[in-house]
Amino acid sequence: MKDYALDLIAILGAMFLLPVAVFVAYIRVRVMQAKRRRSRPAVCDACGSADVRHSWKSGFTDRVLGASGCVPYRCRACRFRFHRFEREQAEERVPE
Repeated sequence: MKDYALDLIAILGAMFLLPVAVFVAYIRVRVMQAKRRRSRPAVCDACGSADVRHSWKSGFTDRVLGASGCVPYRCRACRFRFHRFEREQAEERVPE
């Protein structure tokens, strides 16, 4: 009976940790993509258009990415949504 309880705890722990690990990996990928875009002008990755605008933050993922300086953008041509670091915010956070 004791082994059954330990197995149940292990299964429940894995059920909780797997989605958390997937979410953390997703956030890391999005931050790396945003860092690559930082040095370039705001251009859509999907269609190459320079007609992009800031997008509204929606959901928990945007809040987490926003805390690291990533801002959502949306392409006006194809409606593709992506994140990039804001240069002004990054400069303000550097202590002098």
